[in-house]
Amino acid sequence: MRDLSTLVLGLVLLLAGCETTTVTSEPDRPEATDTDVDGDGQPDDTEPQGQQTAAVGDAITLQGADDELQVSVTVDEMIDPATPGNDFDDPGEGRRYVALRLTLANVGDVDYSDSPGNGATLIDASNQQYDVAILGGDLAECQSLGSSVTMPPGDTRTGCIGFALPADAAPDRFQFVLDSGFGPQTAVWRLAG
Repeated sequence: MRDLSTLVLGLVLLLAGCETTTVTSEPDRPEATDTDVDGDGQPDDTEPQGQQTAAVGDAITLQGADDELQVSVTVDEMIDPATPGNDFDDPGEGRRYVALRLTLANVGDVDYSDSPGNGATLIDASNQQYDVAILGGDLAECQSLGSSVTMPPGDTRTGCIGFALPADAAPDRFQFVLDSGFGPQTAVWRLAG
């Protein structure tokens, strides 16, 4: 029996090594599309594929890894500077809080359950990025969105998320992705003037 197992294993390994590989000196280029004006196989618009861009006040609908998960996200306003709601949430010397008030609306067919802060990033004018600040409470200007959100289709949540930035940093863009930052689409809101 052991000899038969060895023979079968040997055949499997032999067959696995028999695949052919074709090497070319230049990769095949895809056919030109309507967005491929110069015919190089790449879309010529300025947004990367899977990324949508908007301004404060605009809604962007994002799809999750599950095709039936769709959430409309609106950046309602930027609060700069934002004031901590208690004495314990000091941003630190030479730093300030910047908050974004968001509205999340589940427009898909399945429950949305996520930690929105995990997929949120603030980018300044120098292209430095900042993750959500962990605050012990709400900001004075607005209630926190919270560390986790669960809502059925048709439901909506509104609240703020805060970021601790250097005092001289100029917020430029807000980036948001579903599925704790691992979703297939990225939304970007322009914050600067």
